[in-house]
Amino acid sequence: MCKEVNSFNLRNKNIILNGLKNIADRLAWGKKYMSWTTEWTSVIFSDAKRFNLDYPGGFQYYWHCLKQKEQYYSTRQQGRGSLMVWLAVGFGGRSSLVFIKGRQNHKDYIQQLETELLPYGSDWGGENWIYQQDGASIHTAQGVKKWLDDNNVQVLPWPAKSPYLNIVENVWAMSVERVYGQGRQYENVKELHESLDSVWNVFCQKDIQNLYDSMTNRVFELIQVVVRKPLIKTLNFIPFL
Repeated sequence: MCKEVNSFNLRNKNIILNGLKNIADRLAWGKKYMSWTTEWTSVIFSDAKRFNLDYPGGFQYYWHCLKQKEQYYSTRQQGRGSLMVWLAVGFGGRSSLVFIKGRQNHKDYIQQLETELLPYGSDWGGENWIYQQDGASIHTAQGVKKWLDDNNVQVLPWPAKSPYLNIVENVWAMSVERVYGQGRQYENVKELHESLDSVWNVFCQKDIQNLYDSMTNRVFELIQVVVRKPLIKTLNFIPFL
């Protein structure tokens, strides 16, 4: 059943504004894309997340449903096992879950894009689809840039440390709610793998489509938060603003 995705909010919703360049980049990015509305449906968003046996990885922030109590997770023992998972979502479809084994290099990432993204890009985002990825080193490697250019993949410029702009964060949140609901924990990675696959196989595409409606507000909120920060006063001296 599809959920009311607009009822999700970001816990610890502090936008990271470290460094004048990061602040300037965010503001410039927000101004560039503030007029986008339906254009966002051409963007295919991607992200990777670690899932542990006891709890979701990455506790600096997480999305939770405002209609429910915030989730708290207990741990039994560190190092019991985890899975790193990548996915991509578009308005017209989404990838399968990609379970990343070991440390991924840029060649692994290219292979992943060749099999999980390139054949479906136009189906998910239309003829002029655009790919979103963060600035991880393997994403910005020269080999990856060349592959993207050779395959005519448009890449959306992305401001550093801006997970709150990525709708995949909401997708992760809804998945976490279902995978770890009612304090569920897993005995081994096989169980966790099966649960993640099961949740993703029945994930409602309409929920993903609804998230695209939030992009305009996310961009405006980014601009408002940046402008409200005291450090922004120093940006008056940056010529390109």
